[in-house]
Amino acid sequence: LFSVCLNCSAQTKQPEVIKGVIDFRNWDFESDGPVKLAGEWEFYWNEILNPEDFSKKLSNLEYITVPMPWNGFEINGEKISGNGYATYRTKILLGKRNENLGFYLPDQESSYNLFLQNKLINKNGNVSSEPQQFIPQYLPDIVYVEKNESILFITIQIASFKHRNGGMVNSLYFGDYKQIKKKRENNLMFELFLFGSILVISLYHFGLFFLRKKDKSPLYFGLFCLLVSVRLSVTGERFVIQNFPYSPWEIYLKLEYLSYYIAIPFWTLFIDTVFKGIFNKKALKVIVVTGLAFSLFVLLLPSEVFTHSLIYFSLYTFVTGLYCIGVIILAVLKKKEGSVLFLIAWSILFSTVINDTLNNNFVIQTTFLFPFGLFIFIFMQALILSQKIVNTFNTVENLSDELKSKNNSLISLARLKDEFLANTSHELRTPLNGIIGIAESMVDGATGMLTEKQKANLKLIVESGKRLANLVNDILDFSKLKNKDIIINQKPVDLYQAVNLTLDLSRSLIKGKEITLINEVNSNFNPVYADENRLQQILHNLIDNAIKFTSEGTIIVKSNVVEQAKALMAEISVSDTGIGIHQDKFEAIFQSFEQGDASIEREYGGTGLGLSITKHLVELHGGSIKVESELSVGSKFTFTIPLISKKINTIAENEPTSEKILVEDEGKLEKEFKSEIFERRNFNEHLNEYNGPERRNRNPDTNEKIIVKNTEGGKILIVDDEPINLQV
Repeated sequence: LFSVCLNCSAQTKQPEVIKGVIDFRNWDFESDGPVKLAGEWEFYWNEILNPEDFSKKLSNLEYITVPMPWNGFEINGEKISGNGYATYRTKILLGKRNENLGFYLPDQESSYNLFLQNKLINKNGNVSSEPQQFIPQYLPDIVYVEKNESILFITIQIASFKHRNGGMVNSLYFGDYKQIKKKRENNLMFELFLFGSILVISLYHFGLFFLRKKDKSPLYFGLFCLLVSVRLSVTGERFVIQNFPYSPWEIYLKLEYLSYYIAIPFWTLFIDTVFKGIFNKKALKVIVVTGLAFSLFVLLLPSEVFTHSLIYFSLYTFVTGLYCIGVIILAVLKKKEGSVLFLIAWSILFSTVINDTLNNNFVIQTTFLFPFGLFIFIFMQALILSQKIVNTFNTVENLSDELKSKNNSLISLARLKDEFLANTSHELRTPLNGIIGIAESMVDGATGMLTEKQKANLKLIVESGKRLANLVNDILDFSKLKNKDIIINQKPVDLYQAVNLTLDLSRSLIKGKEITLINEVNSNFNPVYADENRLQQILHNLIDNAIKFTSEGTIIVKSNVVEQAKALMAEISVSDTGIGIHQDKFEAIFQSFEQGDASIEREYGGTGLGLSITKHLVELHGGSIKVESELSVGSKFTFTIPLISKKINTIAENEPTSEKILVEDEGKLEKEFKSEIFERRNFNEHLNEYNGPERRNRNPDTNEKIIVKNTEGGKILIVDDEPINLQV
């Protein structure tokens, strides 16, 4: 700005129009440059005069300063308004010249016809003394002077009925045509450069906001820059209007005003988000609401009304700008990040805003500097943003190092916790099994006859012990799954027999409910390739759940063959007629310590580990699990397990799958039970009929009764280092 001022002061004093005459006889346009035709022009109010009309003497001659609106100009002691029409005229003294001369014609308020000598050389809109026939238009242009004469007469007819101002509000430039043309091209290129740069910066800040929506400062600054770019396109050389000259004039005028009126509220919101906690919220609300009210005023009212609001909005802008400077100074005192650079940038920008506001209201005669101020401010913003990014990276690096250190500490603590949990759970199993075994033996009469109340209390102990034992087992499995310590020993397993056994073991859980357990797996169904113990655990968890949440009805286990990832899989489903699960809980129920509803835990008990463990076990087999459910109708859990395509007739034909416990009768019948299931679900419960000299059971294959008689002289050797196991 200082360089521009020096350049201006160094120029030769330009000629001015004095009493309607400007003398260029001693002016060299090629070396001294174009000249503004500013000064005292002839002025004929309420007259639309053609060049021929000046051949006779006119009585109503006045002299008016150009550039300046005719508003407030006194004629016969009365001040005229912005609405009306008039004729301007000046005489140019050139002398004998051979240069190629031309005019630069900025827009006027709000339509004009320009005559050189007696010829119409340019026009904007339609000039008329009748408001109905008047058409406003903004269209800057340049005109070549075809023939140089020693004296030139310029006549301009102007009419204005739709703007607060009227008259020649911008000076014409006259000089060497090449220089005039270059001047206009430079102006246009500079405005296009600013428009493109500020629009790109706007889009860049929108991108920053969409990447991090928590911080709204890029959004507000992006909107501010977008509005500035819109204003640049419809002011100055008005390059948008150059491309669309026949669009309604009022639309462009509304864009010019709105891009200014809405920009101020967004600017204050930007400052508020940059320096949080400093801007007074009531003051911010007043500024934003006032700016939006002015904008609504422009949108709803015609141009002859809303253009009068500019002077009041200029005052609002000045007060808001001063308040923003106070806020930024307070931010500097509080040592807010980037506040010093921001204060410098805002001071420059605000100075250019004041300059343009005063220039626009014809208080001073300068050039428009806001684009320069904004460009400097945006450059400062880039510096502030870079500083923030560098500080953010430094903070992230420090936090990463700290987080890494804390993570290592947490991993060590988690490992200690898992080891403690696994060891504690393992140690709990032995005394728990002892409590359950001794309590059950007492119920069975091992210590003599008991009263019904004593039996009931002992049964409560047994049930509580079993629940705790199951919880311990689940915790152990959860710990193993978390640490990936579970090893799956897959081999052919008869699915029908596995389902039968699980259903038999689960019948005791029904406890008086009217529930029917149905195995619809085909007895000839191909074996599945699974870990037998873990398959039993999956089935038991699902059937357990079904029984728990079903008060009456049926629980059905079905199987089907499906293709999954180009491999044959057994699809096994467990469906019930229970309370159902809400659809939005389908994912949550498979998470650790989650249940369908908080009230379920209170009513039905449980920890929410069963389905999580089930899902992990299914996935370890290479399968998947899903749920379908409808409230108050029932649920259906479906999982897949690898299938062996070739049928294997009996499990006995394969390698031994687990340790066997044998109960023999006189006919040397034997019944196979899996030791893991006995350990988990209390084998004693399924032999509680074997009291007295004869014990009764059923062959699971033929459903025939098996009578097992005590044999004389049999000996049992028990070896254990745990006294409670010996007692059991």
